[in-house]
Amino acid sequence: MSEYIFVYGTLKRDGCNHYLLEDCEFVGRGRACGCALIDFGGYPGMIPASIDGNQASVIGEVYSVPQVHWRPLRARLDMLEKAYQDYLPVKILVHVGGRVRECLTYLYMATVGAGNSVTGGDWGVPPLVGETFPIANGGP
Repeated sequence: MSEYIFVYGTLKRDGCNHYLLEDCEFVGRGRACGCALIDFGGYPGMIPASIDGNQASVIGEVYSVPQVHWRPLRARLDMLEKAYQDYLPVKILVHVGGRVRECLTYLYMATVGAGNSVTGGDWGVPPLVGETFPIANGGP
């Protein structure tokens, strides 16, 4: 049995924190409806949203997490995302590969402030070759 996770920022395949998903299997690109992305420069935050009365959506990646790796991965992600401070871990429905999967993701809950809305809901990973955000320092 596997759990699923939906990622939309630095955890994506070309992102500087993707190494945290090394024990996970890529399922496909997915769409989370009812959410929008805010770009903070080096990382995004996903928030619940609608645009002009229509549901906004976020494009990201879905990964299958073997049960044996679920708790250790969840602990590392909670540290990375500063769970319950900046980001709230929640289960959402994501459309991926013609199916709907329940996935863990992290909603941004701190003040949006200086962030910019990401048009189309697909955050491009900036070229951060060699740069990572160590968990010990609580990166984005």
